[in-house]
Amino acid sequence: MSTPVTSPAPASRNAAALAWPAALALAAAMGIGRFAFTPVWPSMAQEAGLSLAQGSWLASANYAGYLLGALAAIAWPVRRLRGTLAASLLAVALLTLAMPLWHGMAAWCALRLAAGYASASAFICVAAWRPVPVGDPREAGASAVAYAGVGAGIALTGLACLALTARGALADTLWIALGGLALALSAAAWAGLR
Repeated sequence: MSTPVTSPAPASRNAAALAWPAALALAAAMGIGRFAFTPVWPSMAQEAGLSLAQGSWLASANYAGYLLGALAAIAWPVRRLRGTLAASLLAVALLTLAMPLWHGMAAWCALRLAAGYASASAFICVAAWRPVPVGDPREAGASAVAYAGVGAGIALTGLACLALTARGALADTLWIALGGLALALSAAAWAGLR
């Protein structure tokens, strides 16, 4: 009597099915919350006459916010993952949508700082969320799918900006489109993040 051999393919599919909400959340939090500035910067620089130094300040503000968000999680560990994740994803979207509302370095730096903080908070929540129990054979596959959301979000952000810029979109339009994309990704992720 032989023992049936199970194929790893169904487990991989199950891992993907379980982890896709986390991937979408990371696409919004990281692809937009952390990396949206990069493809929008050329349009901002051209339209507002910003210098490289000013661009560096804007990028640094986002990095600093991300660092602060990570350090805050050490000082005040997240107790309610789902609620904190919801607030963080909503903040990423709203802060992105707010970029066209103010024009000036101080306001833009404050918005990018806050977006960096929110993206770190969302990342920490997703990292703490487990689609499968520790030790489950699908754990590695689920993690791979979840963290692929970061790269997918960056690529999606870049491609969206490329397509919109090719149609003559201004920086303000790019920010609005990316904010809307962050809302859509977050809403799609939310149903599966239990």
